[in-house]
Amino acid sequence: HLEEIVAKQDAYLERTNRKVLEMEKIRQQLVPYLHEVITRMEEQVASDLPFLMEERRNRIATLKDIVSDPEVPLGEKLRRVFEGLRVEMDYGKSVETTREEIMWQGKKRMVQVLRIGRTALIMQSLDEAEIGIFDRGTKTWIELPGNYRAEIKKAIEITQRRRPVDFVNLPLRGTAQ
Repeated sequence: HLEEIVAKQDAYLERTNRKVLEMEKIRQQLVPYLHEVITRMEEQVASDLPFLMEERRNRIATLKDIVSDPEVPLGEKLRRVFEGLRVEMDYGKSVETTREEIMWQGKKRMVQVLRIGRTALIMQSLDEAEIGIFDRGTKTWIELPGNYRAEIKKAIEITQRRRPVDFVNLPLRGTAQ
């Protein structure tokens, strides 16, 4: 009877040792993978529309520090990287209006910037006289025709919850529409 118990315990120890070795292998592979994920996130932010850049760069720097810190448990590293990915993903399905200083026609101007996910950045001057869209190709702001002024104002008011949600006609693919 004792031989049977000892055999079961030996088998249990063998399975546990195998699991520990597998977990160590995963841990050794996971940290470089997390570094790779952070690098891809950093590349995405650099090539994306220029919104909340300081906040996004700080998040990436913090993630790099966390993943490189040997005292941070692996589960926490994984959780924080996934959390960073979730925030970046959520930017793609949200809209917001912020006040920002941009280069507009060779001068720095304070404007309202309407961000539509990762699709477009549209600006309206504070006096609502000028409107423009950020061009990904040239990485500059391009003036929009005046016929979009009312729709842009409406969209900004919707994001600021000053107007109920409604359909708006916006030039999401540039100026020619």
